[in-house]
Amino acid sequence: MASAGKKYVLRIYSTEHRRPRTKENILFEINTMKFFARYGIPIPAVVVNKKGEVVTEIGGRFAAMFEFIEGDHRYGRIKANHFSQIGQMIATIHNLTEKEKIVCDNIWETNFVDFVLQKVAQNQNILTNEELHIAALIKQKQTELSTLPQWFIHSDYYFGNLLFREDKLVAVLDFDDYCLGNFLEDITRFFVAELAYSESSYFILTQEFVNAFWDGYLKARPLIDRERGLIEDYLKIHYLNQLIRLASANPKKIPGFKKQVKELKEFTGKYFKFQV
Repeated sequence: MASAGKKYVLRIYSTEHRRPRTKENILFEINTMKFFARYGIPIPAVVVNKKGEVVTEIGGRFAAMFEFIEGDHRYGRIKANHFSQIGQMIATIHNLTEKEKIVCDNIWETNFVDFVLQKVAQNQNILTNEELHIAALIKQKQTELSTLPQWFIHSDYYFGNLLFREDKLVAVLDFDDYCLGNFLEDITRFFVAELAYSESSYFILTQEFVNAFWDGYLKARPLIDRERGLIEDYLKIHYLNQLIRLASANPKKIPGFKKQVKELKEFTGKYFKFQV
């Protein structure tokens, strides 16, 4: 929609979200976005209604109006520079989150690692022996994996939620999947979920892209030793999660997804100089 030469986007929050949002949840989301924006993170500004409120109730549902930002998602034209900018942006948000100790009540149905292991237990018949072995190894490290600090995380970074204009990152969108988690969940999901959702003709990972992301991220925020040691495990956790989702949503994509995730692990291992 447009008014006085400006364009706006109306977001109506779904009541069928896997973690349904209350008005308080949405206000927390918007206030957190405004906080990040004050530190230069490119986030669309929210517009108040006639009552001066940022959240409007419409027939029992909630909505918020955001300023429209011109840009595109770069699919089919992705460059290493885009990954570098994304890595630095995510690291900056993580730094601010840690510094201000931003946490939230919204979680997955349970701790994310537990959530994925539960999905594995419910879907053993569609997994190979190798995948079940991966899950067993993850289960052995369950306590260690769950001891990373828990903070507010975006939980849905991918190129579909990022806008570029003239190769510059101009907007980070859709914080409505935010939840309580650790920073490795946020980072590794960015890679694995993109491989699961996007067509390979529009998105193909390369060593250069993975290197650029981590160069950008580590430029803004160093990993703690425990994070560095658990990268491989979180790649595997997200792999299992997305693999099970694809089995019902898009089974034809599974062979390509497996191949791409294998390459992602190799690229990541080469960057950090460890075997993945």
